[in-house]
Amino acid sequence: MEIFISGDACISIYTHLCPSDNTRPMALDILWQMWQRGRSISKRDWTLLRVAVVACVNDVYYGRLFFGDPETQQVLWDCDVRPSDATFLALKAKAPIYVKKAVWENCSTSLRNSSTWATVNYIEGQRETQRRASMERRSSLAGLGQQGHPSPESLPAIRLLMREMEVAVREEDYAAAARLRDHPWMRLAEDINMHRSIGYSEQADKLMAELGRLIEAHESAVGREYEARLSAQHAARAALDELLRRQDTHDVSSGSGGPSSSAASAQQQLGQPPHSGEVQQQNESTKRD
Repeated sequence: MEIFISGDACISIYTHLCPSDNTRPMALDILWQMWQRGRSISKRDWTLLRVAVVACVNDVYYGRLFFGDPETQQVLWDCDVRPSDATFLALKAKAPIYVKKAVWENCSTSLRNSSTWATVNYIEGQRETQRRASMERRSSLAGLGQQGHPSPESLPAIRLLMREMEVAVREEDYAAAARLRDHPWMRLAEDINMHRSIGYSEQADKLMAELGRLIEAHESAVGREYEARLSAQHAARAALDELLRRQDTHDVSSGSGGPSSSAASAQQQLGQPPHSGEVQQQNESTKRD
């Protein structure tokens, strides 16, 4: 169910939700202060228990305020009120807002059929139209830049950022699109196109040179980081190869007596007797000697 709020009530609700030190009191703020003062000097504790939307006549909603004892929830008195004012008072008093069942059944609608949804779609459509117009203007400026002056769109880094922003908008990732739009290079490119469009070519050329230097410095830093990473990988590979070479050399030098000798020596080191075949071979060689 949609209830449109405007005027002082809208401002009062906004300042309540988004407080500011420089906000001047509105009529509802003064009413609230008088209400709080009345409660403080009253002999009986009372507060706003609830707010209700009770009728809708000719597309005009009618509401009521219900005041009473906060402990027993007993209603002491109620009064007529505009739903917009009642919304502000309910927010201040942290009171619930109810809608009469008959009003809800007659006036409620799905979100997609509401005027709020239509307004949101209209705003999104306007943003999309502005985005397309901006992209067409950038494309036209890019063509002009190729004829006489360099343009930001001629730089691969800027074209990559623009493509990423288009993808983010198409996928409705507006947070990513905003980050890409606010990228320092994109902002500088926008300034260049703006100066070019109003005829300040000299200033645009200076900004273009600055943009080129920024991109070149970034790419150089990335290149140095990549080279350092490759050098570290090559050094690690060389150290591993040297370790493996030393291990192979040690194995060859320790196994010069042949496979059987090395096996026997290994068994002796482990405290195991050699195999019977090896013992027989050793005895026969001793007899021959």
